[in-house]
Amino acid sequence: MLKRILICSLIAVCLLTVSTGCDNNEAPPASAPESEESVSEESGSAASLYAEYLTVEDVEKATGISGLTMMEEAITLKFYNGDGTSILEARFDGSAFYESEVGANEEYYTPVSDLGDKAAICIPDMPYRVTFLQGDHAVMIQTIPQDGNLPVSEEQLIAIAKIVSSRL
Repeated sequence: MLKRILICSLIAVCLLTVSTGCDNNEAPPASAPESEESVSEESGSAASLYAEYLTVEDVEKATGISGLTMMEEAITLKFYNGDGTSILEARFDGSAFYESEVGANEEYYTPVSDLGDKAAICIPDMPYRVTFLQGDHAVMIQTIPQDGNLPVSEEQLIAIAKIVSSRL
């Protein structure tokens, strides 16, 4: 009898859990700490918060790579090549992020002039990234290694960061 009550209780809990999850209508969170629902640039969604600062066309022009697509995920714009491989990310954060990223990792960063209020580039640490502070905004532009090669060069990262900086 106790066994039957235990089994029935477990089944009830499982059914309750499943039905609650179905009523939620939200996608499960991704593993990244900044996860929210992704928004595709192609959809033209009004929910896009950061696409005005950096577009697919900007990245294609700066890198010479055509056929890119972009997805917005919480505070990050992610750019993909024609194969669907991530090649570039632009993270938009508050000013405190600059100190936590650059200040906490000074040994990896080198100052960059003529970009925002202050800026630094992280090379040769992987992935290569440029982080800059402009007013209340900290932005990190990084390229994702592909088989040991970087699809976006140091100069291209800085050029992309300057495009974002000019629009903040």
